[in-house]
Amino acid sequence: MSKKQYFPYSINTSPCNIIKKGCSLGFKVAGFSGVFMVFLIVWLNNIPIEKTRHPEEVIKRYRKVLKAYKKGRKLSVAYRKVGVDRNTIVANAPICELAVVAPKKYKELLVAHTPQQRLQDFAKKCLEVLINDPKLLRDVEHQKKKGKLIPLSTKA
Repeated sequence: MSKKQYFPYSINTSPCNIIKKGCSLGFKVAGFSGVFMVFLIVWLNNIPIEKTRHPEEVIKRYRKVLKAYKKGRKLSVAYRKVGVDRNTIVANAPICELAVVAPKKYKELLVAHTPQQRLQDFAKKCLEVLINDPKLLRDVEHQKKKGKLIPLSTKA
């Protein structure tokens, strides 16, 4: 039996697709279930699954996604390559957007941030600063068009 027949999924196959196909067809690889295959694919891709605890880590992860997006030109591929969910990036995007368009205001908020505070609360503060200043919102849209920020759509 060839290797393709034995394990018909490539390393770049989405783990979610493997579970869907594997579980619905009752497919098992050498007696292992679809859940094991997800861990195998993640391990083969060497995707680090880590939790960020500080706004600077959020910015670092955002830049990784932006760099991967510029290379691949697809956000879904960039998220998968970095190993982060789209909703995570969207939820923390105001932190990165404020850091790019208004570094001084970002630093002021960062000084007031303590490790005990949640990143979600810090992101809300950053979003409030962006919303209260229309000039900053225009700058954010301009930076998205220039490719300095991820082109995430905003709710109307």
